[in-house]
Amino acid sequence: METNTINRDFACITNDGEFFVISDESGFHLFSTAKKFTRVFSRLFLSTGISKVYCLESSNLFVLIADGNNSKYPLSKLFLWDDLHLKTVMEIELKFPIRDIKMTLSHLFVVTLNELYVIDLETKQITKRWCDNISNKLFRAGAIDVTCNKKHDYCLALPSLFRNDILIHNFTKDSNSRGLEYDSSKYQGLKFNKQGKWIAVVSLDGCKTTVFSIKRKGLFQEFKTGRKKKVKINSIAFSYDNKILAVIYRNGILQLFKIKGNPNNNDLANTEKPIRCFLKMEFKKDKSVLDFNKNGDLIIVFLSGIVNKISIDIENKEAHIIQKFNYHESIQSQQDQNNNESTQSTVDNTNKKDNKNEDGNKDEIVDEDNSEKKNVDEDQEEENSDYELELTKNDKENVQKSKPKIKKKKKKKKKGKGEKRKKENDNED
Repeated sequence: METNTINRDFACITNDGEFFVISDESGFHLFSTAKKFTRVFSRLFLSTGISKVYCLESSNLFVLIADGNNSKYPLSKLFLWDDLHLKTVMEIELKFPIRDIKMTLSHLFVVTLNELYVIDLETKQITKRWCDNISNKLFRAGAIDVTCNKKHDYCLALPSLFRNDILIHNFTKDSNSRGLEYDSSKYQGLKFNKQGKWIAVVSLDGCKTTVFSIKRKGLFQEFKTGRKKKVKINSIAFSYDNKILAVIYRNGILQLFKIKGNPNNNDLANTEKPIRCFLKMEFKKDKSVLDFNKNGDLIIVFLSGIVNKISIDIENKEAHIIQKFNYHESIQSQQDQNNNESTQSTVDNTNKKDNKNEDGNKDEIVDEDNSEKKNVDEDQEEENSDYELELTKNDKENVQKSKPKIKKKKKKKKKGKGEKRKKENDNED
């Protein structure tokens, strides 16, 4: 049987590091990182594949971008998928292909070729837009990041359009808090820490990473990779205790840096010289995404199909891979199982039809007009199904099987008048 090949182009880890999601030509697949790596569920669609998928912690909302193979599902169109009700609740098509998306509980931040859109999830409308008509190079994948502090204020970091710096925009209060003194055209990625008080900026050549304090001006630390050649980063992340900064590059090298300062108060300590990494690990050259979970373990998802969970000991400067998982094989085995179930169901249906034809001796009268109408209705249903994201039959059956069955209580039969009379006569005798 032919199976769908995995599209090794995109993966996403939730903000808390508890889940990661993979997209492929058939749909998307959600995995859990708690204790053991396990596949939570898969969502397979009829008429299109998924090129990118984004999710927010344990929310039931997923942002999907189609693979563009079907003209009805271009790369500039996004879908908001509600997995609780198994349907799309929002569709928005933009002018240019979508490069990157950041997601909060209330808003979507969408990056296209030269524009940044802010979409309200409640009203399902675009509330704000930044447009770069000057350079057309500022808005790119990794150019923005969003965080939320304890006061539930959303802060957006984005390249400034009129100055050579990075703008920190308080989206809740709709005010610009400050600009970081960093050339907005000379960095390739940035990342907030978990508390939203620090931000790390990676230089365009990948040779330097700078961590800034957002509230206190002049506080920053520089981390040096020790490489002279230009290198691209895959991902960057802070640990929950703000003691480690992890950076993984496209060449497969992972570097761990120790942040100096008081992590409890989110205060950085200024250093005269750039800080070098205290630990380095080498993997195969591949695209990857990383983040820390709440236990302090580092999760690295490689798009070739491997996921690693790494335990880090700062004092002894050691790191060990404690779990390794091949999600490619897990997806493939599930697809093979679905194909076997579908073939078995078709065989059972054909056997039932043959038995009915053998038992039935009556001739069936077919109305030609009605048959033509049925064919037209079936064609219209097929055309309509191409416009909407619909789950495959196997996936619908799997979802129904996974739902808990509710046992119905048996109703007690009421005794009729005849039964009451019989009992009365018996008592009289």
